[in-house]
Amino acid sequence: YGHGIGIDDISIFDNTDNPPTPIEPTVVTNTATGITQTTATLNGAITEVGNQTITARGFEWKATVGGTYTTVSATGTTMTANLTGLTANTSYTYKAFATTANGTQYGEEVTFTTLEQGEEPCTPATATLNETVCFGETFTFNGNTYATTGTYTTTVSGVNGECDTNYTINLTVNAQNTATETITVCYGETAEFNGQTLTEGENTVTVAGQGNECDTLYTVTLVVRPENTNTVEVSINPDEVPYVFGTQTLNAEGTYTEVFTDVNGCDSTVVLTLTVNSSINDVENGINVMLYPNPTSEDAMLRVEGINSDATIYVTDVQGRTIKETKLAKGENTIRIETSTFASGVYYIRIVTDTINRTEKLIKK
Repeated sequence: YGHGIGIDDISIFDNTDNPPTPIEPTVVTNTATGITQTTATLNGAITEVGNQTITARGFEWKATVGGTYTTVSATGTTMTANLTGLTANTSYTYKAFATTANGTQYGEEVTFTTLEQGEEPCTPATATLNETVCFGETFTFNGNTYATTGTYTTTVSGVNGECDTNYTINLTVNAQNTATETITVCYGETAEFNGQTLTEGENTVTVAGQGNECDTLYTVTLVVRPENTNTVEVSINPDEVPYVFGTQTLNAEGTYTEVFTDVNGCDSTVVLTLTVNSSINDVENGINVMLYPNPTSEDAMLRVEGINSDATIYVTDVQGRTIKETKLAKGENTIRIETSTFASGVYYIRIVTDTINRTEKLIKK
């Protein structure tokens, strides 16, 4: 028999991402216009559409006393609806609305009264406002607050018998001003930008605009150079003492620390291990002989002080064979003994003048 799959073998997973938090529309009710004995125009606006689908919008209206709400539809974010068949000298109440799947959002209730019989309607004046605000700011007029770029209308009621004024508001909300900046500091240093102490990596800093300018959002990247510490080993010959290391003058072997400034202007800590090569320093009868480095894997230096004539330098092996012969002229005191062709072992350096015959041992590594 084949292997079957039972219903218990099936698992169903819901991989749907979490939906965004619902943001419902914001609705405002504006003053009615075009009021006569039997007609009126209702006004409202959706100032923030949110992130939900609007399935219905418009107004609910009724007679203020004893009436029940009736719905009239509208379109767009700036909403109007014309009412007819009204009764003269009667108070009416209305409110703007917008409906989504989550429910209905309303503006404030607004009332108006139709004209009395024989009363002449007042023709509203018109005006236009062109306003610009910075990113994140809002514009408030006639009790309404606007936060996004667009064109809005609102009516300011007349006082002392004056007619209403219908305003058209052209609002521009500027885009966010942004800028980037990179600051590099040495290890152990800190940095500030616009009074804010930065941390290594990206930082967000808001710089206030001057005068009528808008704020600027800076992305400031702080780069911290790595700690600069190095260790070096130096071997010197005895005649190179004292040894200058930065601000220090060294007269003996040891470990020393000095802080220098590198090409980036940062501290560079150097730990020096200083070694002074050993040498033969033989003083006899006023003749000072130094042979270094000894032992050696390279050439050796012979320094002879206190002789007043030419000298012959013989290099012999342990069997007494002369390997090399050279001259040290009167007035000279140092000669290089090349050992590149020497095998490892013990050799003897003999210094001969009319008055001295000295021998020193050299070890070739």
